[in-house]
Amino acid sequence: MIVSNARSKKAVDITSVESDPDSIKDASKNISSSPFSKQITLVEKRIQDFALESQDKFDLIVCNPPFFENHLKSDNKNTKAIHNDDLPYEDLVSIINKLLNEEGEAFIMYPHTK
Repeated sequence: MIVSNARSKKAVDITSVESDPDSIKDASKNISSSPFSKQITLVEKRIQDFALESQDKFDLIVCNPPFFENHLKSDNKNTKAIHNDDLPYEDLVSIINKLLNEEGEAFIMYPHTK
């Protein structure tokens, strides 16, 4: 999940929250090669823990949460990333409500379904 104080008059600060070790490695590499690297903070923890500890409110939240609910699982390493066992929809809504400021916006990315 990415949270940002985008409406401030200063440079935009971005906080990226990630708990998966492989994704953390990828994010670290991507951030270090970004021209905006000084404005991006990578937090290595579950979003639930981040939300409990954070006193900050954010202008913008963009997330691509796990989206499969009650689906068959495979042995694929991405199973945890796409199944919402660890982040049910109700928890996601509570987290967004806690972290988002009153005039903020949240964007949640889900795959297209037919």
